[in-house]
Amino acid sequence: MSRIHRLMAAYVILVIPPTVVYLTVPAAHTYTWAAIVLGNVWAIIAGIRMHRPAHAWPWLLLAAANLAFMAGDTTYNVLNSFLHQENPFPSLADVFYLATYPLFAAGLLGFIRYRRTGRDVASLLDAMILTSGLALLSWDYLINPYTTAADMTWVQRSISIAYPLGDVLMLAMLARLLTPGSVRTRAVQFLTLGTFGILFSDVLYGLLQLKGAWQVGTPMDLGWVVFFTAWGLAALHPSMVELTERTPVRQAGIHPRRLAVLALASLIAPVLLIQEAVRGQLQQVPVIAVFSAVLFLLVFARLSGLVVVHLRAVTRERGLRVAAAALVSTSGVEEIAHSIRRAAGPLFGSGVSHEVALLTLAPGETRLHSVPTTAQPHTWTVDWQDEPADAWRPRFLARETQIVCVTDLGDQAVAELAPLPSALLCPLAVSNGPAGNSLIGALIVAGTEKSLAERWGSFETLAAQAALAMERVALGQEINRRNSEAYFRTLVHNTSDVILILDDDNTIRYASPSAEGMFGRTPLNGVRLAELMSEPDGERALRALGRMRDGDCQDSRDDWQVLHRDGARIDVEARCSNLRHDQTVHGLVLTLRDVTEQRKLERELTHRAFHDALTGLPNRLLLLERIEHALLRGRRDGTVPCVLFIDLDDFKVVNDTSGHSIGDELLIAVARRLTGTMRASDTAARLGGDEFGVLMEGVREPADAEALGEQVVQNLNQPFRLSEQMVSTSASVGIATARDSADAEELLGHADLALYAAKTAGKRQWRRYQAGLHTGMLERHELRARLEGALDAEAFDVRYQPIVEIATGALAGFEALARWPHARRGSVTPHQFIALAEETGHIMPLGAWVLQQATANLARWQREVPRPDPLHINVNVSARQFRDPGFLDEVRAVLGATGVAHGSLVLELTETVLMHTDEQIRAVMRALKDLGVRMAIDDFGTGFSSLSYLREFPIDLLKVDKSFIDDIGVDTQQVALVEGIVRIADTLGLQVIAEGIEEDVQRDRLLAMGCRFGQGYLYARPMTVDQAEQLLRSTAERRAPALAGSAATSPVSRRTTAPSDPQRTGTRRSGAEEDHVHKALRTTGGARRDPRWGELERLRQTNPMCDAVIDEVDGRHLRSGDHWLIDFASCNYLGFDLDPEIMAAIEPQVRRWGTHPSWSRLIGNPRLYPDIEDRLTALLHAQDSLLLPTITLIHASVIPVLGGEGNIFVEARAHRTVYDGCLVARGQGATVQRFHADRPDELEVLLRSAPPGASRLVCLDGVDSMTGNLPDLPLLAGICRQRDALLYIDDAHGFGVIGERGTDETSPYGSRGNCIVRHLGETYDGIVLVGGFSKAYSSLLAFLALPTWMKNHLKVAAAPYLYSGPSPTASLATALAGLDVNDRRGDTVRAALHRKTARVLDHLYLLGIETPNESGLPIIELPLAHDSDLDDVGLFMWDRGIYVTLAAYPLVPRDRVGIRIQVTAANTDEDIGRLNETISALAERFELRQRT
Repeated sequence: MSRIHRLMAAYVILVIPPTVVYLTVPAAHTYTWAAIVLGNVWAIIAGIRMHRPAHAWPWLLLAAANLAFMAGDTTYNVLNSFLHQENPFPSLADVFYLATYPLFAAGLLGFIRYRRTGRDVASLLDAMILTSGLALLSWDYLINPYTTAADMTWVQRSISIAYPLGDVLMLAMLARLLTPGSVRTRAVQFLTLGTFGILFSDVLYGLLQLKGAWQVGTPMDLGWVVFFTAWGLAALHPSMVELTERTPVRQAGIHPRRLAVLALASLIAPVLLIQEAVRGQLQQVPVIAVFSAVLFLLVFARLSGLVVVHLRAVTRERGLRVAAAALVSTSGVEEIAHSIRRAAGPLFGSGVSHEVALLTLAPGETRLHSVPTTAQPHTWTVDWQDEPADAWRPRFLARETQIVCVTDLGDQAVAELAPLPSALLCPLAVSNGPAGNSLIGALIVAGTEKSLAERWGSFETLAAQAALAMERVALGQEINRRNSEAYFRTLVHNTSDVILILDDDNTIRYASPSAEGMFGRTPLNGVRLAELMSEPDGERALRALGRMRDGDCQDSRDDWQVLHRDGARIDVEARCSNLRHDQTVHGLVLTLRDVTEQRKLERELTHRAFHDALTGLPNRLLLLERIEHALLRGRRDGTVPCVLFIDLDDFKVVNDTSGHSIGDELLIAVARRLTGTMRASDTAARLGGDEFGVLMEGVREPADAEALGEQVVQNLNQPFRLSEQMVSTSASVGIATARDSADAEELLGHADLALYAAKTAGKRQWRRYQAGLHTGMLERHELRARLEGALDAEAFDVRYQPIVEIATGALAGFEALARWPHARRGSVTPHQFIALAEETGHIMPLGAWVLQQATANLARWQREVPRPDPLHINVNVSARQFRDPGFLDEVRAVLGATGVAHGSLVLELTETVLMHTDEQIRAVMRALKDLGVRMAIDDFGTGFSSLSYLREFPIDLLKVDKSFIDDIGVDTQQVALVEGIVRIADTLGLQVIAEGIEEDVQRDRLLAMGCRFGQGYLYARPMTVDQAEQLLRSTAERRAPALAGSAATSPVSRRTTAPSDPQRTGTRRSGAEEDHVHKALRTTGGARRDPRWGELERLRQTNPMCDAVIDEVDGRHLRSGDHWLIDFASCNYLGFDLDPEIMAAIEPQVRRWGTHPSWSRLIGNPRLYPDIEDRLTALLHAQDSLLLPTITLIHASVIPVLGGEGNIFVEARAHRTVYDGCLVARGQGATVQRFHADRPDELEVLLRSAPPGASRLVCLDGVDSMTGNLPDLPLLAGICRQRDALLYIDDAHGFGVIGERGTDETSPYGSRGNCIVRHLGETYDGIVLVGGFSKAYSSLLAFLALPTWMKNHLKVAAAPYLYSGPSPTASLATALAGLDVNDRRGDTVRAALHRKTARVLDHLYLLGIETPNESGLPIIELPLAHDSDLDDVGLFMWDRGIYVTLAAYPLVPRDRVGIRIQVTAANTDEDIGRLNETISALAERFELRQRT
């Protein structure tokens, strides 16, 4: 049951209770009757709102009539029940009753008006006949008795007569409404039922009123109840909208039932006359005679109309038979359209303006297309999806004929049918056709509304005949097509070629069976050709087919690409024949032959001829061809074509050490990266081996090529991630332009010369071709020719440069350097002949000779000038020499022949040797160590320096390159970088030798940072053997430092202590050493030069708050000596260091694992590690996590790995350990720049200016360790993601304290303490988070939150994971137990921490004291107004038992010097009170910065 039907049923049910009460409870007449009538009014209003008829006012008049009726009933009941007037008549109620009838009549008249189409005289006559008969009955039984009632006044008689007259009026309106045949709709049926109900009660009311026996509340009132209920149901029913819509006039005949009703109405007068005669009462004979005459005239008029209608019907029937005969003989749609136009003329008759059009509809379309005729040669369309079609679309799709406005058919229809205002729209459909009741078109007849309404049925019949004719024509055409195609199908059924027949709209009418194999789909009938082709070929094919149709070309050939259903492209050879005028084909015939394999072979052969098989890049031949074309275009448009000749540096090393498969993979990766560096208009080619070329076209200035050359060098210097390993390489680039070259060969040759110049200049750079390169080439050839002779003649010489102890100047050893005195050129620089020897292979005999000479002299000096620690000699070994299979035997032989002391020979290796690790290199190094040979990394920090070298190879010394030492006196960043290298070496037990010391300030700076050994012109230039011996003898009496311990000494025993703190180490500096230290610390004026020593050292010596010795701990109370203090310097924010549950968890784990498992992390990890990582990953909501010892080691090892040789941007206030890690990365080739987090645009500019293709790493603190504030992480992370930068966050002070926000959080710190990323609602996309357990969890352990692939990479690239053992068991157990405590009561602890911190911050606010803390975290810094007060402030706090951190310069800027308070959950409320009291006293004693 639909919603409307349920509503109607509910309405009926709701009417029943008040009706029953009305009939049974007389006292409730007034209320119940009002409820019944108001229910009717509500139903009418609700029906109007629900169904929204086109014209609502007739329904509103009916509702008003019901209200008037209710007013009458209410008045009558009030007079009767309350005023006790028995049957009040006449009364005010009669006024309301009588007002009902004209309102009813007006409403019904509105329905009649809107449903009438033209002049429906027949329906009017039928209504008048019926009304006249019923009026006569009313006169005889109701009206006439009132006229003769003697006991009634004339007013009473008039009112009584008015009631039946009103009923007659309503009956007349209802009859007029019903006569067109509208009784079929449910709404009309309800109106009819209601009218009969009111007539029933009104007649009874009149009869009883005549006798004076009328009473209220009797069952005779049910007629009115039925009236109200039925009319309410009429309004609620959906068909109510049809009462204000047009209905066609049907005059073809008269229905037998209507004829019977009219006959009965006509017989009323004779029957009454007979009745009067039988009674002998002939007083009413004149009235009956008048009614009889009227009925006679009406019946006669009706019969006349029937005769006229019959004649017209005969004429139209004759015209329709003629049209049917014509339609049967038609053979096409055009002939059907002509036949319909001819048939329409007789239907309209002469002098009646009209227009007829036949429209067809293609399957699946919404647009009707007119069929052209002689009278209407132009085609036009009607689309039912257009907005004006909303008025007629539903009934059209329901296959209903309707009269519409011509304007609703669209602009094209208006242009063709104007000025006719209306159109009869007849859908064409064949219910029994092959496709069911499908629309195949429409018949549109335009004319006046009246003329169309009169011919409605005729044109419906004509439309049905036209539909049958169109269906017959279509079936006939289909049969003919199938018969004519049978033979054709037999011929093409088994051919491999695809045959298609296309209609004029390029849709496929026929496809041969082989089309399924080519296109992978069937059927293809009705499919557009363009859907089967690739986009560019489809457009080209359609243009070609269009030209064939327009130009009547009969035949054409072309090559196309068509699409298989699975997306594969198929090359076809297409032949098109124009058979559109052929009666059997009537279309374009396409023959498609699959030539995919043939074209593929052709393309492959062409590609192989002009492209490199390995990389897929163009080869030398294609590059030369494109250069020639570029030169021609350049001469025309004034551009300067440029060529870049690119060669990989030391590619042979990769092939030799890692294998040719890795070498091939590297070449492919280089090609891919090179292609990504260029513009789309440039051409990259592989010229052979490890040589590549790039052609730049459209260049206006050579500077563009130089910029590209710089970019290529930078991008190819970045490490390559291959399938099995990371490989680092570099490239040299030669650049030449068309301004220096006449043809392609010369241009490429000039670029090759420029490449040679770049190689000669030291590789990893670019050079542009200069005319003088030819001269240099000749000189190089000459030098190469003389090199071999010089080797044979032993024309080389060995020079010895002293290596000294920086602090004392004592001689520790020599470095042996090869020199080539040249008779004509003077001394040839090592830079020239060493590189040449490397290229020619002469480096091996040269290196062997230098090794033999150096060891021989060393052995002699050791015998003649003995020392407590043997003299050392450093000998340089090239990568090619070291990898020679005979090198180990050569060293063994030299050592055996010379007898040098064990461990006194040091081989200096370049990083090229270590770049590609393999077992052969490791085996040679182990064998050399067994021989007592020590090894050093030469020029450390200038190449692809990696901390992994220090772990993977038995290295003993690091030699810091001269480029780092040159600016150490003026560049603080260089100072920090060298200091970082020295610290790492000291941690690993390695010695450091600084090269190129030329100034006192350099020596002093190196000494101050703990670098022990050095060499350079400040001490001595390279010497001859005699000069070296003389120096050795002159220093024989002085203490001789050992450059390194014996070869058997372990790395730990080799480690020395930097001379920065003799009191701590328990040793004293010598006088000379102390003198150098003082020089490093002071200038001649006495002021401190290096701020890291000055004020901090004074504080350490004078203030008990610094370097204090803690003798006892009792909660957060500390005892130093006899002095107790409250600890506000602890970073154990959650107080887990004092938690009994965590303490108890340590002993079981120690018993299980021991105090400290000693195996390497790479070998194995206690189960505690994966357990903590799993818990940590879940807590952080990260992809994965990696545990490592301490954050400091993470920064020093991970930042260089992530930064590579790209760009690192470190926040200006980042923790010093983060900055130190960035400096280590800079020593390995990265570019380091600073930015300010509070200036995000600064970071944006830096990232935007970074070279494309280079890696980008942004480092910053999460929670600031000084201020406790948070950065704008969402903004910074967004900038990094936009610029493809990796964001590296040190959240040491945030992890454990702040966490994700939510409605269940216990404090503004958030929940779970799972880091700043979660706290600020960020994701880990593009973010590496570094955190530590050392703060909140009180465990010496750190971690990274990172992707799994990065975790696995760091396991083989990060030094701590490779060389360190697991952390102490106590630290691991503390972290694991802390995670348990955090899960259960961590949020409660953080709430207490926030409360205590807020107490301190609120107290500062009341005192007006400034603190940079804006985030409310437990790190509170109090800056002093005068930084010179810091020492006194520290003493003041110490004396009052408050232990805090002194924030001294240069740890903080001078304007931020002060004290730092760190609140923990373990501090009691009494502790916080003591702290606030002390701060108040401090503010009274010293000037603190005031809040503005």
